[in-house]
Amino acid sequence: PNLVDFNAWSRLTDVPDMNAEYKHLVVFNNKLFTYYRNPVTNLDDLITIDGSGWKKWDKGFSYYFLYLGKHRNYLIFSSLFRTDVYDENEQMVTAFDTYFSPHAIIDKDYQLWFADPEKGLGKVETNGYSYIVPNGPAYRDVGDMAIASGTLWAGGGNDASKWSSRGAYIFSNEKWSSVNNTTVPELKGVLNISEVAIDPLDTGHVYGGSLGYGIVEFQNGKLVNVFDESDGILEPVPGYGHGFVFITGINFDASGNLWISTSLSDRPVYVIKKDKTWQHMEFDFTGFGVGTRVGDILPTSFNQQWLLIERYGVLVFSVNENDGSVTERAFTVKNQMGDLIDRLHSIAEDREGNIWIGTGRGPVIYYNPGNIFEEDEIIGYQVKIPRNDGTFTADILLATEKITAIAVDGGNRKWLGTENSGVFLVSEDGTEEIHHFTVNNSPLPSNSINSIAINHTNGEVFFGTDKGIISFRGQATEGSDDFSHAYVFPNPVRENYQGDITVTGLVEDVNVKITDISGNLVYETKALGGQAIWNGKNFNGQKVHTGVYLVFCSNEDGS
Repeated sequence: PNLVDFNAWSRLTDVPDMNAEYKHLVVFNNKLFTYYRNPVTNLDDLITIDGSGWKKWDKGFSYYFLYLGKHRNYLIFSSLFRTDVYDENEQMVTAFDTYFSPHAIIDKDYQLWFADPEKGLGKVETNGYSYIVPNGPAYRDVGDMAIASGTLWAGGGNDASKWSSRGAYIFSNEKWSSVNNTTVPELKGVLNISEVAIDPLDTGHVYGGSLGYGIVEFQNGKLVNVFDESDGILEPVPGYGHGFVFITGINFDASGNLWISTSLSDRPVYVIKKDKTWQHMEFDFTGFGVGTRVGDILPTSFNQQWLLIERYGVLVFSVNENDGSVTERAFTVKNQMGDLIDRLHSIAEDREGNIWIGTGRGPVIYYNPGNIFEEDEIIGYQVKIPRNDGTFTADILLATEKITAIAVDGGNRKWLGTENSGVFLVSEDGTEEIHHFTVNNSPLPSNSINSIAINHTNGEVFFGTDKGIISFRGQATEGSDDFSHAYVFPNPVRENYQGDITVTGLVEDVNVKITDISGNLVYETKALGGQAIWNGKNFNGQKVHTGVYLVFCSNEDGS
């Protein structure tokens, strides 16, 4: 029959429920097997259909089925917590524990394999199971990310996964590993690690912040401490019997002190000092409302801490290193037009010391933050992009976007992650769009960006999304102190090479001139931080001839 023609089809009416959703039709032992959700028991009933009608395939159990299939003359079905295998006589051959397995097969060697969403590809062995996992994060859920000395840490929790036991992921030497309650049993009671911070004085020393379960401390990948309300230090959310501690931000300052923000707590700010002593900061939050929701906390180069306060604004404070006195100032976020902006989601300091805050209406910039305590009125600035269409009007940079993540590269350019529109790279002042990556024009797995982290040594940019992590080889790196580690790649450049040529390991923002062996200038540019990119063409856009080329670097004054 012509299967495309609906007239060739007839509906089976002698089934238990004509209007139910039947799943996974399998022909086995000259019968049609399928299952549906029984509205009375709210469990799945497995039924068979042959020439004489339908019959419940009753083996004394009911499940929520996930998979039904035939492999090597065996019937396999998976439920929430087990997988069963039956032979042609419809007798059970084996059953084994699985966790939400969506698929299972028997290969040509009669080896049983199953998919496990928690552990990877499972293989049934004589004495248990073994697993094959890809070289990647254990799960696609990802929260905050941080990178130092070439090692990336990523939290496995976020606002969308309140009870996640994902732990944290580590990417080092091109290999991924995880710390969670499977690899580290002591993490059994710590869920939803969403924040991570790497000690600038010891990059093997890492803290994780949980949305509900306090702070965890690692040294060289090993758990060394768990801090929660039971220690009497961290203040839990009032009214919880067990006591939840919602960590919404952890970041180190340049001196190695860890600053911590906790939401809905009577004590929203803590610091773990370099000597491992704790201190909580006392602020009057009565004007912000009971159970104040706070966001990230950012230590800056001006010895200030900027704390985002949801639906209010920002608290900036500074601790005097000599006497411990605290200077503070709280303010609402207003742009240069006087518009009030109260949805604050991310924050970063650029290489000039300016503060960029990601809001629900694009980025807001605070220039000269060192004078924040002396200013009569604190104004945030939104970047205006001229339309250049004769109307003499301008648009606000990403005014309709929720900026969920901000990262600053070695060239002081800004990567801006959004909730639904992918990620943007804009120029130093934000007036020029350099890249806009989405699922439609790049390998980005999702347009929903949770976090961004940059490896400033090689320029690699990591994007944490709600569907996993992906990286992009950026063009900007941090500058070096001298030229002792400068090099060019690829080198040599073959005649048929198509792509950019990179000069890296440079002093920050130097002028770069490329000449042929006779001294003729063929290209000139300014380094993006510590790296310059040449497309292999001269000023006329023509590909240069093969030969030896020299790179000359100098500061703006020619030195």
